[in-house]
Amino acid sequence: MGCATPTEAFTAETDVSAGIYGCPLLVVSLRDSDEVLVIRSCDGTEIARHTDVTEPTAAAVDHGQMFVSSFDTGAVHRGDEGVIFRDTWFLQEPVAMGWHEEVLWVLGRDGRHFVLLDADGTLLDLIGGPELDRTHDFVRASDDRLYVTTSWNAKTDGRIQVWDPYTRALVGDFGEDLELPIGIDEGPGGWLYVADWGRDRVERFTLDGTLDPSLSVEVAHPRGLAVTADGTIFVAGEEGVLVVPAGEDEATLVRAVRGAQSITVLDP
Repeated sequence: MGCATPTEAFTAETDVSAGIYGCPLLVVSLRDSDEVLVIRSCDGTEIARHTDVTEPTAAAVDHGQMFVSSFDTGAVHRGDEGVIFRDTWFLQEPVAMGWHEEVLWVLGRDGRHFVLLDADGTLLDLIGGPELDRTHDFVRASDDRLYVTTSWNAKTDGRIQVWDPYTRALVGDFGEDLELPIGIDEGPGGWLYVADWGRDRVERFTLDGTLDPSLSVEVAHPRGLAVTADGTIFVAGEEGVLVVPAGEDEATLVRAVRGAQSITVLDP
């Protein structure tokens, strides 16, 4: 990917971990404008802008390298090196990605599979099947299960699927009150946070699927979200990038942008 200014945060692991920017960085994919922004979470200041991926849907950073998926081409890009993997069958319309034990998990919505890659783009494995349909995002939680947001019927039948990555089986689902769940992440205490685009809400569930009625944050058309270790929630919404401080239930704007699709937090 091409970078504007500066690029140091993604050329050396120590630059990110040292917290040289004073607060966590947010990597935000803007699918509509073919851009990936890196901004400071405390004030929205732009650190870098990447423009070489069409319809970017997700980003992940490992060992100082940024990886971005393209919804348009079914490709995974790494840093400034370009495409390291492309598969328009199993990885058709990639929508989410995340690292687990040196393996990059990439979720293909129409491909109905997780594609597992190493840092060089070598295909390691495939997990999925016909049940993994109309997906949007996933998180590998502290119980070592995969929680996947799905919407079988547009805005009428959203669910959180639960997958066992070892048996490769769908073991359950929950969230019958959700309309169009998109973003999902795990926060402290094992809570699952879900961005429900259809109901303009961010909701919270236990790992067994019980809705927590004490938290329901109003956000216009939320898509991606990310939760930090202290419980701060960052949301990609219709207005742009928003933050819900830990222990609060109101979102405030960090940076106004159009078409924010996903958020990744880089803790200092």
